[in-house]
Amino acid sequence: MLQLEVALTRQSRRPLKLDDPVELLSEAMKNVIAQGYDFVSTTHVVLEIRRLVDQGGGTNGDHGFEWVRPEWVGRRLHALGALGGEPDNFRRMRVHGSNLRFYQINPSYLAGVKEEFERRNVEIKVGTKHPTDFCGDCGSCPYSTHGCEIMAKRQKTNGLSHSLVINRR
Repeated sequence: MLQLEVALTRQSRRPLKLDDPVELLSEAMKNVIAQGYDFVSTTHVVLEIRRLVDQGGGTNGDHGFEWVRPEWVGRRLHALGALGGEPDNFRRMRVHGSNLRFYQINPSYLAGVKEEFERRNVEIKVGTKHPTDFCGDCGSCPYSTHGCEIMAKRQKTNGLSHSLVINRR
């Protein structure tokens, strides 16, 4: 139900500028927070940016831009004050063979996003998801068609072909 409310709220706003990386990053963070996360991996944010670009009629899988790389996203999020603590203050967690860094989202940034949703009469429940919950079954994953490196590594480890995982939907 939450995803539906977020999607309906998104409809009432102006279209995203697909050529503005900072706007895409900001929207991706809002989506991640609205999904219930208060700890985030830059990999998760990158996947959300790619999903937004592809949905908006963008590159449809060709994500060669610097701003869809975890390193750029991490630097930018720290510069925007979206992540709490120092840039090297993170937790490492393994996600299907990938060793990812997870950062706490700055409480004041969370509060700002929550207020923005409240102004649109959409309640979000921040902190209800474990940081690794974004990566579940590849067959039902919203990021499976957006260049997910975790899926590629997972398939290689499990010996599955890309088409086999996609066709399980």
